[in-house]
Amino acid sequence: MEFPISRERLQNYKANEADSVGIKQGISKEMKQICKDVEIIVLTTNERKYVYRNVAYIKRMHIESKMRIGGNMALDKAFNCLNELLEAIKNTFPDCIITIDPLETYIIIDWS
Repeated sequence: MEFPISRERLQNYKANEADSVGIKQGISKEMKQICKDVEIIVLTTNERKYVYRNVAYIKRMHIESKMRIGGNMALDKAFNCLNELLEAIKNTFPDCIITIDPLETYIIIDWS
């Protein structure tokens, strides 16, 4: 929840914003794990890339948020979790090459 927050937003928070907050928290959790994994790779191997294979989980968050919102509004209000994650990765690793495969099953962070 972002503060300051108006009375109207508080009254409608669950209906309008709870899903987006849940998604943001999920993205944040995934980013923390990605950063830990990259740090382990850098410290313990000679690899110059990281492959994130949890894309199915991110897509599932997107679908579940659509279902909770329900109906036609789902398309308007639901977050595209995969794009949110990609943006977070690009911001965290700004000069690395970020690639997603055509089937959207994995993301590669390449710092070579």
